[in-house]
Amino acid sequence: MIRPETEEAIEKFLRSVEKHLPDGFETEDLIVDLKEHIIEALSNKMEARPQEDQLIILDEVLEELGAPEEIADEFMHAHLTEEEKVEALIKTKLLYRLVISIAISIAAALVLVRLIESLEFYTTLSVLILFAVLETGIRSWQFTQQRK
Repeated sequence: MIRPETEEAIEKFLRSVEKHLPDGFETEDLIVDLKEHIIEALSNKMEARPQEDQLIILDEVLEELGAPEEIADEFMHAHLTEEEKVEALIKTKLLYRLVISIAISIAAALVLVRLIESLEFYTTLSVLILFAVLETGIRSWQFTQQRK
């Protein structure tokens, strides 16, 4: 049997987690699931150690769960929509593409400067990086337009 002060401590912890979740996030289901998890873990530990104070065991359970900010962050990451996951993947690919394009631009600038002696390295590099950034921006815009 969970004592009222233990129940109150659980509710206080859950309110703290809820404060760290963004507005509009489906908090009710998450909080109910978290509460069930806490009570189950608490009950299991209380069965194993019936002589120990509930609040001490609860502190142990909550410590194992982590800080409210961490729990809220995990909930948000675990409940990303498929669209958000795809969008994050596209952004990551575009970022990698830009980094690779810049590396290629550096190599190309070195080759061009050696082939054409009248070219200056930094000017050539600047033009090639500008093209890489523009190309990445255009691809980003294209992806945005396709998703609409």
